[in-house]
Amino acid sequence: MQSIVETHNKNNHKISTRVAGCDCTQWFKQGLTEEFLKVEENAQKFLEDNLVSGICAYNIKNIPDEKTLKSFLKYHPKVLLDDPFVIYEKGN
Repeated sequence: MQSIVETHNKNNHKISTRVAGCDCTQWFKQGLTEEFLKVEENAQKFLEDNLVSGICAYNIKNIPDEKTLKSFLKYHPKVLLDDPFVIYEKGN
């Protein structure tokens, strides 16, 4: 989270700061699911309050269970799947 804040603070332009993460399921493999979900929650608040957009990547095969999937999906307004290519957008 701190790296997102630092990157955004360095953006002197009036355009959105964009951040991207690689396979975030590495946190689940290390037993840090709850900690990662807390980061997701905090990041979502920061992104909503600032001119920042984020792209997260997940290997769906490495998501430990449906509860975890549902927990972190609430912090992602759009979900893109690659096989088959489908875009889902969270409803209001």
